[in-house]
Amino acid sequence: MNENKIIPLDIDIFFVLIREALMREENTTSDEIICALISFMIMSFYIFETASWGRYVIFGITILVTLIYAANNGFKIPLVLNRPFHVHVAAFAIFCFASSIWAWNSVAAISKGITIFSILICYSLIYPYFQQKGNIDILLDAFMFSGYGIALYTVVYYGTSGIVSMLSGNVRLGNDFTNANSIGLIAATSCIIQFSYLLKRKKRKFAIFLIPCIIVLAISQSRKAMIMLVVGIAFLIMTKESDRASIFKKAFNLVLGVLAVFFLIYVMSRLDIFSGVFRRFETLFESINGTRAEDIRSIYRRIGMQQFYKTPILGIGIGNSLDLLESVGHRRTYLHCNFVEILSSGGIVGFIIYYSIYIKLIVGLWKYRRYRSTTTNLCIVLLFLMLIMDYGMVTYYDKQQYLYFMCFFLQLELIKKDYYAIEESERYENNV
Repeated sequence: MNENKIIPLDIDIFFVLIREALMREENTTSDEIICALISFMIMSFYIFETASWGRYVIFGITILVTLIYAANNGFKIPLVLNRPFHVHVAAFAIFCFASSIWAWNSVAAISKGITIFSILICYSLIYPYFQQKGNIDILLDAFMFSGYGIALYTVVYYGTSGIVSMLSGNVRLGNDFTNANSIGLIAATSCIIQFSYLLKRKKRKFAIFLIPCIIVLAISQSRKAMIMLVVGIAFLIMTKESDRASIFKKAFNLVLGVLAVFFLIYVMSRLDIFSGVFRRFETLFESINGTRAEDIRSIYRRIGMQQFYKTPILGIGIGNSLDLLESVGHRRTYLHCNFVEILSSGGIVGFIIYYSIYIKLIVGLWKYRRYRSTTTNLCIVLLFLMLIMDYGMVTYYDKQQYLYFMCFFLQLELIKKDYYAIEESERYENNV
């Protein structure tokens, strides 16, 4: 930590506000503790990313959540392993293990399989708690609070002078404790969730934390985070009316969403704090139109696609992109595009198995979107944004990615229950 750059910050106020918000929603003390634990778990994915022991935080917290849930459930722990979430994630983990048979580097494929299978086990332990809870509000709160926590941690970590120098737009946030893009993305996610609450006139007190989030988003100079924020807010505006709304209202919201995109881009382009990220967009556009040398990430994507054309069915083994780049004289790293990463390492088979998760969720959530419409629309927006972000980052082994998947699968399960309950009620009324 930068020793002489710490600003005074009372973190206790942050957690007091979390407690007050949860109490107003009639959550129990156990719910408050679980929300805080999951928020800390998500924060640990960033703060302890470089620590060798950081991986054990997820195990510890899921055990704690399970014990709390069991204590409130007569010390019974229902094991749920047959839901679509478990089936889809397990299928991809099994494919990772299987790909070690033909992989260039079998150890890398097995390692990825172990990672994903371990994540599945951990999240399977806490899945029944949210099933019994009957909503995903605590999970959404945890995503939002963790982003606020990371934003505050970043401000404290770099201190006043460090933040001020970065806000000039000439210095970008470093990768000291985690990747700068990751910080920008979690800050953008918190802003989107907070905005969805503001549309419902809920949790307005937490809007104050948008300030550190916007600051962190700006100094991260993350193009992906900027796109996620602008597009996410526009999508929320477009989908804020229920499915039963008139065509006029839907058209109005569509126009309003488009105008929001142009307005946000215009305002941000006029602010010095966002000058750095807009310069990075200019560099990207110059690379695309050929006036600047090809971006290194474009080179990685091209190498990955060339390998896919050579091994289109099964790829070269999950996690083997590092060996692929090394074999053509580049440093050992991932391909910076989840689509190309899986196509090259898992072939079309691996690609279908993994992205069937998105297909299942998008089709299901869209089909039943009129039920719990506000939360379901937020899930759809976040899911589409995740899909868009996959173009610029590798996420298939990310712990937070699968927590999002679990959240969305839970929502799908809950709204399907609502649908069948209403169908049953209508059939009963018709028979009376």
